[in-house]
Amino acid sequence: MMRLKNIFIPLILLICGLYLVPISIFELDFSKISGDFGGARCNNYILEHGYQYLVGNVNLYWDAPFMYPYKNSIKKIN
Repeated sequence: MMRLKNIFIPLILLICGLYLVPISIFELDFSKISGDFGGARCNNYILEHGYQYLVGNVNLYWDAPFMYPYKNSIKKIN
């Protein structure tokens, strides 16, 4: 029973922290995200493209389809 308690309490604290910390930083409607919509959308696209590459749905990571005529476009984003 003590071992279950040692695992259960940190797990509950972790779940509460993962829920409450982003809400306190970004608000419920994400109105506190810094930058404009273009920067946020670019970041989200890069994250999703990286995930798709890791899963195996995209063959080349550096050639993102949204920058079509240009090759190796992900390396050059500042």
